[in-house]
Amino acid sequence: MKLHHLPLWGLSVTPQELISRQIIVTGWLRRRATPWIDIQTLETQNGKTINSPHPIWFTVLAVIAQACGAYIMLTAQSVGG
Repeated sequence: MKLHHLPLWGLSVTPQELISRQIIVTGWLRRRATPWIDIQTLETQNGKTINSPHPIWFTVLAVIAQACGAYIMLTAQSVGG
């Protein structure tokens, strides 16, 4: 299954270090033609937790898109009306 994440700069663990190791993934399952998981956290066997800002950035992007849409709707209404 594909995992979607945004790597953090300065992260001490590389994805190659996690190959063939047991990890616990917390996130959201997305069902499409190819299902994937949006990763929120990864926890390794030795207890190290890696947080991914992937959900946060997409929430910020959604709020900005909604604000732009509302601005366009409000300005178009005042121009046309």
